[in-house]
Amino acid sequence: MPRLLVLLLAIAQIATAAAVQAGWPGADIGTVARRTPTPVDAAGYAFSIWAVLYLLSLAFAVWQALPGQARSPLLRGVRTPLALAFAATAAWPPLFVLVGVVPALAAIVVDFAALVFVVARLQRNSGVHGLPRLGRVGFALFLGWIHAAATLSVAQAVFAHGLDGGLGAPLLATLFLVMSGALALGLNPILGAPWGYAIGLGWALVAISVEQAQRTGDPWTLPALVPLVVAAAVLSQSLRLRLHARQAQSVS
Repeated sequence: MPRLLVLLLAIAQIATAAAVQAGWPGADIGTVARRTPTPVDAAGYAFSIWAVLYLLSLAFAVWQALPGQARSPLLRGVRTPLALAFAATAAWPPLFVLVGVVPALAAIVVDFAALVFVVARLQRNSGVHGLPRLGRVGFALFLGWIHAAATLSVAQAVFAHGLDGGLGAPLLATLFLVMSGALALGLNPILGAPWGYAIGLGWALVAISVEQAQRTGDPWTLPALVPLVVAAAVLSQSLRLRLHARQAQSVS
């Protein structure tokens, strides 16, 4: 049953996103997003990453549902959080359109937490025979993107409900981007510095920088520069951690 549930929820996250984007039940995500105030956002092109994430998620869901994978201890350990991540991803679009920013934020937080568990578990067992590399890379990429999405959602919820304490959009955006970067730098070593996480987060951060520069017409403002600094810091940390791990293996 858990194998089938993971597969069904992988399909559901694609179906709900497609339905809401098509205008069900009355407005698409873009329309609702444009009328919801936010201090920070990503350039539109960045959201094309969803096609890659959905494809990789579906491929892994099909693979883990095969009869030969039924008794895998590793997969038994990640199926529940993976199902939770897919369910949260499926819930986010209708929650955002129908209910509002805060319930949608709750879904993203659940998604983020579940993916952290999945990625950490898969990274720790990266040498397991038969585990598709694309599964590990794909969910790390997914986590990097959801990390950025959670940052944007928290900032949007705070700003939309007037909880910014009068800081103003540029300063609030900078503050949340710095905190997001600090979280990434703390989480990356725990995860084992997977490239997918750094790439997914970096993709989003560059798009945030592009959008902030376009909003102000100035690429040298803090909201445009900080995302690039954070992306560079996470990528360089990943490189350093992986080189250190490789050197340790060669010595041993």
